[in-house]
Amino acid sequence: MKKKSISQVKINESIIQVCLKNVEKNSLFVSEIFKIISRHNVNVDMISSIMLSDEMQIDFTADENCQSQLNEAIMEIQKNHPRIEMYSYKNIGKISISGDMAEETGVAYHIFKIFADCQISFRQVTTSETSMDFVVEKKYLKTIYEKIKEMM
Repeated sequence: MKKKSISQVKINESIIQVCLKNVEKNSLFVSEIFKIISRHNVNVDMISSIMLSDEMQIDFTADENCQSQLNEAIMEIQKNHPRIEMYSYKNIGKISISGDMAEETGVAYHIFKIFADCQISFRQVTTSETSMDFVVEKKYLKTIYEKIKEMM
């Protein structure tokens, strides 16, 4: 891996993670969920989904300052869609890694290896050609941050 593949690493310690389970595999249904969240002025950050056999799971993060609006949105979603199970997690943070990763092989391996070597699990990951974002317990953010900085 070239040294310049990763150019920036940032930590955000002010997030909430929400997990929605038993979500119907239907884009109209999913858009309705995020419409409700939007109506309550919750700015959603990371979104990831897992397709299961007959439903899906959606995880997303939001700023912890939106907690009361998020609670209202969750209550409305549960009222309209009682089948959905919802869980929210605090005491977590996000580590964001960015750079010119599109043409470089092994970047993901090196990042995942850091987590493995430190025996730290992540709760959520999203990636693109230029970034990787991980949700982890707050107590591990600085460790991961320092190890990734050593790679730069």
